Amino acid sequence: MFFAKLSGQNIRKNLQVYLPFFIAMILMVAINTMIYLLVNNVGMETLTQRGGLRFAFYLGQIVIVLFTWIFAIYANQFVMKQRTRELGLFHILGLGKRELYQIVLWEMLYGLLLSLVAGLLSGFVLFKFTSLVLMKMLAIGEIFTSQITMGSIVVIFFEFFFIFSLLFALNCRQIHRTNPIELLTSHKKGEQEPKARKKMTMIGLLSLSIGYGIALTIHSPIQAMFYFFIAVLFVLLGTYLLFIGGSITLLKFLKKRPNIYYRPQSFIAISGMMYRMKQHAAGLASICILSTMSLITIAMTASLYFGRQAELDAEYAYDITFTPSVKTPQVQEATYALAQEMGIEITDSLQVQTRQEVPYGKEANKLQWVSDSDSSIRGVTKLFVANYYRFMTLDEYNRVTHSTNTLNDHEVIVDQLARSSNEKTIAFQDSQTFQVKKVTNQLASFFQDNPALPTIVLVFSDEEPLNHVLEETISEIKTQQRVIEKEYRWSFNFKEDDSDKRLQFVDNFSTLVREKTISNRRSYSYGLKLKDLAVESNRLSDASFFFIGLLLSSVFLLATTLIIYFKQISEGLEDRRRFIIMQKVGMSRQEVKQTIRQQVTMIFSLPVVVALSHLLFAFPMMKKLLFLFEITQVTIFVKATIGVVSGFILLYLLVYVLTAKVYYQLVEREG
Repeated sequence: MFFAKLSGQNIRKNLQVYLPFFIAMILMVAINTMIYLLVNNVGMETLTQRGGLRFAFYLGQIVIVLFTWIFAIYANQFVMKQRTRELGLFHILGLGKRELYQIVLWEMLYGLLLSLVAGLLSGFVLFKFTSLVLMKMLAIGEIFTSQITMGSIVVIFFEFFFIFSLLFALNCRQIHRTNPIELLTSHKKGEQEPKARKKMTMIGLLSLSIGYGIALTIHSPIQAMFYFFIAVLFVLLGTYLLFIGGSITLLKFLKKRPNIYYRPQSFIAISGMMYRMKQHAAGLASICILSTMSLITIAMTASLYFGRQAELDAEYAYDITFTPSVKTPQVQEATYALAQEMGIEITDSLQVQTRQEVPYGKEANKLQWVSDSDSSIRGVTKLFVANYYRFMTLDEYNRVTHSTNTLNDHEVIVDQLARSSNEKTIAFQDSQTFQVKKVTNQLASFFQDNPALPTIVLVFSDEEPLNHVLEETISEIKTQQRVIEKEYRWSFNFKEDDSDKRLQFVDNFSTLVREKTISNRRSYSYGLKLKDLAVESNRLSDASFFFIGLLLSSVFLLATTLIIYFKQISEGLEDRRRFIIMQKVGMSRQEVKQTIRQQVTMIFSLPVVVALSHLLFAFPMMKKLLFLFEITQVTIFVKATIGVVSGFILLYLLVYVLTAKVYYQLVEREG
């Protein structure tokens, strides 16, 4: 029990060092407990049945667990860094390395016990709060049960038991590999001036340029999804290399400028940063990356949550759209009968006949069919950048738009579906060229099935040139491997204020369509677009993603705050002796304060400036990724991003004010 008592005394005497670590681990236990209770709660089954949302929570849980392990190792390194002198003193006084292992073991046991007890209690309270917030966001009743099962406690216990076991092993490894004299005198070692790392700087600039270049040159949402993580890896690598290597190269450059370097404040700030920039840089890069992750996560999920209704109104011009590949008058008759039976009025009925969407890419200013069966890299790349075309006849177009257009066999009307175009001709490879007689946007409300896929409607004079283009450009039609079927689209609205009754009608209509399809002797394919179900499903999924985004952003911001606090304590303890010496050799107290303020401002401003730069260059790719979730209104995304950035800067300044006080108190303390 001697070592247990000694460990307890060490913790009490060095509470300033241990307290941030314990707080961090308690919060990690609380957050893991909260997300575990949400994911495995019986109420989640209800959400899964209604919207298939467990994936979002599973994804959030995986990110949080991985982050917990990484952050626990980082926080533990901070504690061990501050305790090297103390462990060396114990060794000099007669304690062997085995005894030091026991001291560290008891410290880990105390930390594990405190983290589990306080973290589980805090996690349960946090779960109650977040479940209320989530139910409010989802507009659902009280579906989550408020109980902690023994299984929950066992899972959390084993997760953090293994984490603390890893930390204990890392600490023992550090003690084993270090000489006791080095432990005792490590803080007195002279530091050699670091060399300029030009190669590292160049690699970092190249990596960051590649990441930015990928983000700026993406034109397709599907490309954005494919290349997003590649760009992230390049930006991540470039950020760390530039902070570690580029910062020293920049400081070396400033040192060679006498008009900048040989001034009291600049001399102290540049010299101090240069001698320990490797330690500064790793922490600053981590702060920058975490800040960027927070900004991107919350900006995108907030855009999903607040922009969905506007997108649904734009995409679903009609309450129900039924798209069979053959005419189905029996479905329409049965639908009117169903509506009359339920006391619902059907309005705005409209029927449109087109051909199914066909992907065409442009090569040498000619449209070339892109086969979706080509699995080669070149074929997949072509499909990523292809536009999707619908073909319809002039008679059908005039009927739908109530117009009286005329065309000859060599002319077409282009409906860009709310997109702009200035093309004068439409040329098909292996087929003829058509003159564009008119460019309109009258069919946008009918064919905005997926805003992420660029869709264009081409109107031909009649069926003959339309069929000729399809047969000449699509080789699989000639070999009878493919048929571009007609699509008979029927759209309509219906009047009913009661949301439950609306959903019941939509459900009955879906059942009716399935029954008519099965009973028909000739089977056919069909599609359904149901606005009420889309609103219900998207409300659940978007609110869930927004909730997970808020949760992950909160975790990232919490980690950012703790890293800043760890760094301020670490640097304050190291800088205290240095600034006391500066006062003794002639610097006034006011000059010391100005130097401290300059250095701290530089350290704090750099990560947030770089994070905002990352966000600016990531903006085009983020916009394309939102297209995959059918969020196409850039205004909403811009407003959400500006709001998120403004809130982040305010929080960052608050953290700056609070943690800078700790640093000032440490470095200004006179010996």
